[in-house]
Amino acid sequence: MGRLDAVHKMEKTFEIINEYELSLTDQQGIGQILGECFSTYPKDRNHFKQVPSFRLIYRNGSKIQGHIAITFRWMHLGQQTIKVFGLSDICVVSSVRTKKLATKMVAHLTKLGAQQGIDFLILIAWKPEIYQSMGFKKVSNRCRWLLIHNDQSLGIAQRSIEEGLMVKSMGTMDWSNEALDFLGPIF
Repeated sequence: MGRLDAVHKMEKTFEIINEYELSLTDQQGIGQILGECFSTYPKDRNHFKQVPSFRLIYRNGSKIQGHIAITFRWMHLGQQTIKVFGLSDICVVSSVRTKKLATKMVAHLTKLGAQQGIDFLILIAWKPEIYQSMGFKKVSNRCRWLLIHNDQSLGIAQRSIEEGLMVKSMGTMDWSNEALDFLGPIF
C-alpha cells in the first residue's frame, strides 16, 4: 500500500457519533484517551463542563486513538448571529502523534463544517502555534459565557480569553473584534 493509500485509509476510519448515541465502550474509551492526554482531566467523566453535541473519533481496530469533542451552537459576534462548531478535548494517543492525526481530524471537521454552512470553528488553545498551522487565528474579543463549576451554574462571565481563543473561518464571513457571546458555556 502506498503512502497516499494509507492516508485515504486513515481518513475513512473517522467516525462522527452523536453524544446521545455513544456506547458504554466508546464512553470508556474516550475517558481513557482523555486521561492519557490530559493529566488533570476529571477521572469520572468523558466531558469537562458540559457534554458536546457529537464526537469525531479515530480508531485503530476497536481502540480509540484520536478524539475531538464538538459543540454545535449559534453564537453572537457583535450584532451578527453565527453558526459554529466549538472544538474541545482535541487529543491523540502518543503512539500516533507523529502521523499528523489531529491535523487530519481538524481538516475533516473543516470540510464537514463547510458542507453544512458552519461559519467558524472555534477553540481555546493552550498551545496556539499548533492550531495556527491548521488555519486558526488567535483573537482577543471580549467574551460572555455561562460559568459552570461542579455541575452548577455560577452566573455569567465577561472578559477576554487571553489563553488562546482561536477561530477558523469556514466561508466568506470575516471575524470582527466585537464582543462574542457564547450563548452558553465554553465548550
